[in-house]
Amino acid sequence: MHWRFSDTTGFDLRWASGSPYTLLTADKQASGGELNFTAGGYWSLLRFIQQYRSERNDSSALQEEAMLLQFNAAVQKSMQSNETTPIQVFVRMTLMGIDPQTQQAKALKFPERFPSAAPKDA
Repeated sequence: MHWRFSDTTGFDLRWASGSPYTLLTADKQASGGELNFTAGGYWSLLRFIQQYRSERNDSSALQEEAMLLQFNAAVQKSMQSNETTPIQVFVRMTLMGIDPQTQQAKALKFPERFPSAAPKDA
């Protein structure tokens, strides 16, 4: 995906029609077969990553800079049953930038935390 400053960032989960399972929100509400996970505003990509970044260890990532995003939902096993099962959908994401000297794509390390305020003079 290409992201430009102020673009909305999102992930749409569409459930296969004809599935014996029904997709629900994490709160077990009907979804109509689709869930949308979004973040808006100027820094939507950063907010999106902060909101959906998984705490699960991703030992099979091909790049050290890759991060795992986690989207929570639930499924109902049949229309005749109220039994639901929580599910997690994972997406691996690597942020890339262009190195200004070599003009080659370079993986970017996403910080664990961003400053919450501007630095103050001592």
